[in-house]
Amino acid sequence: MFHKMAKKTPVYTLSLLWCLHALPGHALTLAQGAPTPQATMTQADPKTDFEKNLEVANTGYADAQYIVGLAYLEGKDVSPNPEEAFKWFTKAAQQGNVQAEYNLGICYLKGIGTAKSYPSALIWLQKAADKGVIPAMYNLGLIYNEGLGVDKDFKRANYYFQKAMDAHYPPAVYAMGLNYSMGQGVKQDDAQAKALLETAANDKYSPAFYALGKMYQEGIGVPKDLQKAFENYLNAAKLGNVDAQLMVADFYKNGTGVAADKVERANWIAQAAKSDNAKALIELARIYRLGDGVQADVAASDKILNAMADKGNGAAMVELGVAAEQGLGQPKDALKALDWFEKGAAKGDSAAEFKLYKYYSSGYGNKSQQAEAKSWLDKALAKQDPAAIVLVGKAYMKGDLGYAQNYKKGCELFLNATDNESVAAYYELGACYRDGVGVGQNFVKAKELFLKAANQGDPAAESELGRFYDQGLGGPMDLKEAFKWYSLAAENELKDAQFYLGMHYLKGQTVPKDEVMAAKWLTKAAAQNLAGAQYQLGMNYLQGIGVPKDEKKAVELLEKAAYQGDRSAQYQVAICFRDGLGTAVDKPRAFAWFKIAAQGGGLDLQSARDALLEKLTPSEVAQGEKIVDKINEKFMNQPLDGLTPPQSQPAK
Repeated sequence: MFHKMAKKTPVYTLSLLWCLHALPGHALTLAQGAPTPQATMTQADPKTDFEKNLEVANTGYADAQYIVGLAYLEGKDVSPNPEEAFKWFTKAAQQGNVQAEYNLGICYLKGIGTAKSYPSALIWLQKAADKGVIPAMYNLGLIYNEGLGVDKDFKRANYYFQKAMDAHYPPAVYAMGLNYSMGQGVKQDDAQAKALLETAANDKYSPAFYALGKMYQEGIGVPKDLQKAFENYLNAAKLGNVDAQLMVADFYKNGTGVAADKVERANWIAQAAKSDNAKALIELARIYRLGDGVQADVAASDKILNAMADKGNGAAMVELGVAAEQGLGQPKDALKALDWFEKGAAKGDSAAEFKLYKYYSSGYGNKSQQAEAKSWLDKALAKQDPAAIVLVGKAYMKGDLGYAQNYKKGCELFLNATDNESVAAYYELGACYRDGVGVGQNFVKAKELFLKAANQGDPAAESELGRFYDQGLGGPMDLKEAFKWYSLAAENELKDAQFYLGMHYLKGQTVPKDEVMAAKWLTKAAAQNLAGAQYQLGMNYLQGIGVPKDEKKAVELLEKAAYQGDRSAQYQVAICFRDGLGTAVDKPRAFAWFKIAAQGGGLDLQSARDALLEKLTPSEVAQGEKIVDKINEKFMNQPLDGLTPPQSQPAK
C-alpha cells in the first residue's frame, strides 16, 4: 500500500484574496472635507476627475494619492498602469493611509507594478491589519498558511483567520473550514469543517459551495452524495466560480448527480470561457470542433485557439497540433501537427515536449532531433507531465524503453500522475490494484480509480467498470450500472464492452431480451477479432438467434475464435466437422479439433474426443494428427487478442 493513498484529500485550495480596491465605505473620490485647491472646485473646469485628483495628489495629500493609485490600477479616466498605481499607493501608504497600506501589501504579494516581495507584503499587510482592516487579517492568515516567505505556521494562520472570522468575513470562515477539514493548526474535525463551510456558503461565498461539492463528491467527512455535490457546484457556478462552472460541465457530461446533457455542458463551458480561463477556452474550442452540444464550427474553434496561440499559450498550440494529428475538422497532417508541437515546446509546455519525444523517437525530424528525442521525454518528466509519467510507468511494468521491469516503480509513477488527475494514470493504477501487481490486490481501490477515469470519459475504464459491477468486484453486483457503463464504452468502440452488452441483450439482463440488438453488438465485437464474441455470434448464426440461420458463416466465425484459443469454439468447430454443419463432413479434422479442445480441458471434452477416436480408421487418425500439428503451428503464430469470457459447458 502506498502511504500517499492514505493522505486526506483537500476539499479545495486556499487562494489569496487579491482585494485591490477601495475598502467598504470608500468611493473613488476625495474624502469629504479634504483640503482641495480652489482650481479643482470650479464648475466650469473641463478637467476630468482623475486630473483634478492628480493635482491634489501632487500637493502631498494622502487620500488623493491613494485615489490616483486606484485609478491607475483600475483604468478609471486613465489607461491602466500598474507601475504608476504602485508608486501612488507607496506615497499614500508612507503617510499612513490605511487603504493604501493594504493595497500596497497586496501589490508586493502579487507582484503588481513591482517585483514580488513577501517580506514587504507582510510589513504593509500587518500595518493595515493592526488598524482593523479585515481583508488584511485574512491575507496575513493565508501567508502563514501557505508559507509565503515565511515558515508555514498553521496556528498563527488560524489566529488571523479567527480575527477576520469574528468580523463575519466569509473568506476567513471558509479558510477555517478547510483547516478543520485537514487538521491544520486545529484538531481535525469534519463536522466543524462542514459547519463553517456551510456558514460561508450561506453568505454566498462561492469557494465554500465548491468545497462542499468536493466533500460530497469524494465522501470527505460526509456520506458520498453526487446529487448534493452537483447542487453545491451549481450554486458556486451561478456565483461565477470558474472552477465550479467547469465541474458542473463535467457532471452534465458524465451524467453524475444529474442527467447527462450535452447542451447544458456546452453552456457552462461557454460561461467559464467568458472569464478568459485557459482551460475553459480550450474546452470550448474542442466542443466547437467536434460539434459536442453545439453546432460544429471549426472556424470558431480555430479562432479561439489561434488567438490563444498568438498570445503564447503553449496548451493552445498543443490543441492545434492534436487537431492536425487526428484530422479534426481537417485532413490529417502529421507535419503540421509536429510544427505546432515544436512551437508549444518552445513555450515550455510539457505536453508539447512529450509529443516531440513521441514524434522524434518515431522517425520524424532530422537525425539530430531524433538523437535528442529522449531529452524531450526527460524535460516532460521533469515538469511532471502526466502522459510522460504514465509512459514511463508502463515501460517499468513491461521492462521496455531501457527501463528494467519493476512493477512497484511502475505503480508508484501511476500514483504520481494521479496528482494531475490523469485519466490514463487512474486507469493504469486501477489495473495495478485489480491485478495485485506492484501493490496488494484491492478491488475496492481498483473500482474507485476506474470510476474516476470513467467519469472523465475513458472508454477502457468504462468497460472495466461495467465488468466490476457485472461481477460484483469491489462492491455489490449491480447489473443496471454494469449495463450503463458497458453502453458508454460500447459506443466508444470498446470490443469487450460490446461483447458484454450483447450478452446482456441476449440474456435479457436489466433490459428486455432482444436477440437482434444482441447480434448487433456481438457483430461489432467480433469484427474487432474478440474471440468470445466470434464464438457467441457463430452460435447465433448456427441456431438463427437474432440473425438469419447461416451454418457456413457460423463455422467461419467459430474457426476464428478457435484459432485464438477459445476452447468452447474449438469444441463446436469439431462438432461442425463431425456432423457436416456448414461444411463437409471431415472426421479427421473433427478429431483434430476435439483433441486440441481436450488439451487441459474437462472430462466432457476428453470423452467427446475418445468417442470419435473409437470410430476412426488408423488412416483417419494419422490424418487427424497431421492436422493437429498444422493447427498448432497456426495457433502458435496467431496473436491472442481479447478476452475469452467464461463459457458454460459446451452442448453435445
